[in-house]
Amino acid sequence: MEEIIDRCAKLKLLLREDVEVAIQAPLTEEGLVLIGKFCTKRKINLESVARVLRSVWRAEHNFEVNDLGENKMVRGEAVKDIKYDRSPFWIQIHGLPTMCQTKEVG
Repeated sequence: MEEIIDRCAKLKLLLREDVEVAIQAPLTEEGLVLIGKFCTKRKINLESVARVLRSVWRAEHNFEVNDLGENKMVRGEAVKDIKYDRSPFWIQIHGLPTMCQTKEVG
């Protein structure tokens, strides 16, 4: 182990290698982000997912479907650390009698 430490201690950068590199923060687009997780061992075809979502949602604007894998999102949160235990959603009930349109019934 000491031999490796001694060899590493003798390493030096050449003048042409000793250059600082400025890393710019990635540009983020404005808008909403929806993250989903497929709980399956099978490989997911993202093109098929995007095609189905476009037909179901009929979104006014185009959207992208990406596999984030272990990447981090804009806010620095790792996708694998996100808990998928809650989901806000809208329920619409047609033909409900007026007397039943209360918070308690809802």
